[in-house]
Amino acid sequence: MIRAAAAFARTRGHLLVAVALVSILFVLAPLGARRWVLFGIPEETLHVLGHVLVYATVGWLLGKAMRGAYGWAWLVCVGVSLAEELHQAFVPGRCVDAKDMLINVAAVTAGVALAAVLGR
Repeated sequence: MIRAAAAFARTRGHLLVAVALVSILFVLAPLGARRWVLFGIPEETLHVLGHVLVYATVGWLLGKAMRGAYGWAWLVCVGVSLAEELHQAFVPGRCVDAKDMLINVAAVTAGVALAAVLGR
């Protein structure tokens, strides 16, 4: 009983962190990458790294939270990514970008795969 409660708490923690990350994305969408300059790294590189880090992390967290249901975890993450890209269509100065969506799907795939490999 205690092991089951601990496992549920860990799962809930993974879900909460994933939801927090995605929520931050929706709030920060109006800012875009143009306002972030870091150590002279080109804007496009920062943009791609941001997508990869966030979506790989979300994929890994949901993959861990949905142990054994990795396909569903991937599908949920891709759906969230699509929703985030479509959301940008309604944000002034932003647009839907197919390249961002492909980067997000690749990052989600890597994150969920990592959760599957490490979860065994």
